[in-house]
Amino acid sequence: MQKIALLLLLSSVQVLAAGGAHHGEGVPTIVYWQAANLLIIFVALAYFTGPKIKATFTQRHADFLASAEKSQSIQKEAEKKLEDIKNRLSILEKTSGESVARARAEAVDLRQQIISEGQNAAEKIKREAQAVAQAEIQNAQRALYAQVVKESLGMAQDILKKDVGQGDQQRLQEQFGKQIEGVRL
Repeated sequence: MQKIALLLLLSSVQVLAAGGAHHGEGVPTIVYWQAANLLIIFVALAYFTGPKIKATFTQRHADFLASAEKSQSIQKEAEKKLEDIKNRLSILEKTSGESVARARAEAVDLRQQIISEGQNAAEKIKREAQAVAQAEIQNAQRALYAQVVKESLGMAQDILKKDVGQGDQQRLQEQFGKQIEGVRL
């Protein structure tokens, strides 16, 4: 409910901010309103998506740790089974050659099963690590995009603060818009 109220408040401020321009000396007031609109949009994005992104990475970290613990328990269980097989094998060797042949066949099958389970667990951990890395790359790209937009706004304001004629000002605003569209990731 609070988010909806905040969104409505921000959208009304944005509508007011998009009001008429003043064509006096210096920087037109519409530029300030446009900058205020961008600031409002970035603050709203950070407010609404920031906790979700943090929660996602926290959950992925917890899942990764759980998978690692599960892998360790599987390895310990496999080592315990291997030790059990070795004990059974020594007993069977004492009894007869036929029992030994059977036990070895069981050991080979169990070994293959353990190897397969270990490979499956390792592949799952690898996929999860790749997913986390991809998410971090996307976050870095978003941060870079935000920084480029911020620096572009600063550069545009510096240029507009200088004594620029009406025709030059219009041309600069068009170029700025094209540059911002070109920077999108």
